[in-house]
Order: sequence, then C-alpha cells, then structure tokens
Amino acid sequence: MNIPVELWAFLGCGVILVFSLQVQAIHMIFHHGIKFWLSARDQPKEGVMAGRLDRNARNNLEGVVMFAPLVVFAVSAGISNDWTRYAAETYLITRIVFPFIYVSGVRVVRTVLWGIGLASLFAFFYGLTLGLN
Repeated sequence: MNIPVELWAFLGCGVILVFSLQVQAIHMIFHHGIKFWLSARDQPKEGVMAGRLDRNARNNLEGVVMFAPLVVFAVSAGISNDWTRYAAETYLITRIVFPFIYVSGVRVVRTVLWGIGLASLFAFFYGLTLGLN
C-alpha cells in the first residue's frame, strides 16, 4: 500500500493534537488534583503554564481543522505533487516544533513558525489547484 505523504502528515498532526491534549490534562491533574480534573471545572484554575498548554492545544485543534480539508480533498481527488508534498511536510514540521516553542514562551520564533505553517497551507492549496488542471 502506497500511502501519500500528505496523509502521513495529516496523521502526524492528529497525533500531535492528541499529545497536546494529554499533556494539558496531565498538567491539570498534577497541579490541581484528580478531583478538579473530574469536575465540571466551572471555576477554572489557571496559571501561566496551564494557559499556555490550553492555548497550544486550541491552536493545534485549529490547525488540524484548517489542514484536514486540504488533505482529504487531495487524497480523494488523487492529487499529490511537489507542492502538496512539501507543504504537508513543512506544515507537519512546524506543528512538531510549535508546541515546544509556544509552551516555552519564545514569542518571535513562535510567530515565525506559525507564519511558516500558515504559508504552507496556502502552498498546499496552490498545489491542489495545479493538480486540478
């Protein structure tokens, strides 16, 4: 079975999302206890790190939501070219590095990585348009 690079990148982004959510939950349990974790959390207890982990998880979720339609369309239409492959790889790399930079609080690098990831989505879209011709 020959699985396209774009689909592997999509799987990788999904794994990163799950990992981000798990790290956020583990952090909450260690810092606020299992009782708080099992509660409705109507009164959230948030510190600097908890806030960063939460925003990182939401950012990863938003990223997967933007990446998913591109990959699903490409795979469904049988489109895979240098633009879609390199864009998918670039996007995955930025998604791998981004959480570490974001949670560490490195501002400028975080924004540059986010911009590269966004640009790779546009590059992927451009690759799709090339494949439709």
